[in-house]
Amino acid sequence: MQEAFFLKSAKGMLFCIGTLHADRKVARQSVVVVPPLGEEMNKTRHLLAALTRQIADVGHDVLLFDFFGTGESEGDFAESSVATWRCDIDAVIQRLNPRVRLHMVGFRAGALMAVDAASRHDVHSLTLVQPQLSGRQQLDEMLRLRLTAALMDGSNREGVSALRSRLMAGEVLEVAGYGLSRDLAMGLDSLELSRLESRTLAAVNCMEIVSEPTVGTRDGLQDAIESWKSAGMQVNLDSTVCSEFWATREIAPCPELVDGIVRRLVN
Repeated sequence: MQEAFFLKSAKGMLFCIGTLHADRKVARQSVVVVPPLGEEMNKTRHLLAALTRQIADVGHDVLLFDFFGTGESEGDFAESSVATWRCDIDAVIQRLNPRVRLHMVGFRAGALMAVDAASRHDVHSLTLVQPQLSGRQQLDEMLRLRLTAALMDGSNREGVSALRSRLMAGEVLEVAGYGLSRDLAMGLDSLELSRLESRTLAAVNCMEIVSEPTVGTRDGLQDAIESWKSAGMQVNLDSTVCSEFWATREIAPCPELVDGIVRRLVN
């Protein structure tokens, strides 16, 4: 049965939802679901909720959480940093059963944070759903949202480089209702999908969303996959045909993706 609760982290309380078996001998595995950021998180909530329920149904402990400054957790986005979010992930992992294998499922920028966490924790598998290739890519996409909004209302137009300069000078920029700070921007810039280091990973599962079955793998993701394989990691690549649920105006369910993630966790 799913339970919602708040968990203490370094800077405040985190909203969590999931299933933790009271008898620790019952759970087969532990799974942490790492959400995307900003509006992408809001648009993905329905899919994340379906995923946590289905993971619990196969007998695993599972926790989905909101990063500090996002969702229902304490704090403001402008007060967030990658360092704070690292502490959030650490706190969630510490809440889980240390006697069973740990798996992480990361969506979009959450995939970058999951890759980052794998260097600090004994993670058995990573499942990366439509991962951002870098934190810089994530930051640039957020800044482009601000540029698009400025274009629509006819206000002063700037380029991404100019906005980055303002961030680095210490200005907090509002992007789609979220305050973006220099600390967060610098932290995001440090994240790279290909920079995966772990001695415990048995598998990396990449889940790509495509518009039709014939669409190939993104070049940047293929480069990361090749680097992981060169390091001796087992990499599985799955493609699912469905809408870009993190970006659509309407809720876009993708049950095939949920099924595919759970199959990878079970196997």
